[in-house]
Amino acid sequence: MYYPKVGEYDVFWGKSGANLRSIRGAAPRHKIIADRETGTAFAVVSKTYQLVRHEEALDLVEEAIARNPEFGSPTRNISLSPDGARMWAKYRFPQTEYDIGGGDLINPTINVQNSYDTGWAFSIHFGAYRLVCSNGLRVGKTFVHYHHRHTRGLDPRRIQRILIEGMEKYSYQVDLWRSWVSRVTQPQDYERVMGRMGFRKGEANQIHEEVERSSDITLDDIKTRTLSYWIFYNIVTQYITHRVTDMVRRADLMSRVQRAF
Repeated sequence: MYYPKVGEYDVFWGKSGANLRSIRGAAPRHKIIADRETGTAFAVVSKTYQLVRHEEALDLVEEAIARNPEFGSPTRNISLSPDGARMWAKYRFPQTEYDIGGGDLINPTINVQNSYDTGWAFSIHFGAYRLVCSNGLRVGKTFVHYHHRHTRGLDPRRIQRILIEGMEKYSYQVDLWRSWVSRVTQPQDYERVMGRMGFRKGEANQIHEEVERSSDITLDDIKTRTLSYWIFYNIVTQYITHRVTDMVRRADLMSRVQRAF
């Protein structure tokens, strides 16, 4: 996979051209983050901004995973935005399975985000992969995660501690999901979640029509209060996983799932 060859450059203002004397001044408190091969400028940032390259972020995560093989060996899937400014990676651990109930199996996942355009901080979140419909899940907002603003260097030891703690506490998140199997989705639950998700009108309409593959239940069942919270959660996350094709939009919606449920 091609990663942008990112560098940091001084900021000048004024006229451009071969005659450097036409440049009127510089911006000493700022710098440009740019691809030195394509010339693509990703962002103008302050001098205190610490560049975290996609490769560097992934290397640190993979080193920490290798040192803590509790979940086994992961598979890896990496996506980049068209200009390479944003990166999203998912590490799935197929050797570790949890049964949510009735043979509904999930694998743990670790999701990594980073950006050069200041849109995303470098972050690590735990999630799950639902085998019955190849669906991506996101753990709750109170669960262990790592969120790094680009204002200081990365701390490999902290990343390792986060992964160890997340692996140790993962069973608590699984217990929460299991409790959702028997929890009935109330109309107020539905309104709260959909409001917090902030779906566009077309997206919301598609959510209404989405059929959950494993049980043929639609959101219309909420009217008769027969929809479990687990199925509702999976209808929403299944839509994001399979129907939202834009990587940036998909990642944004998955981060909202963390707050909505």
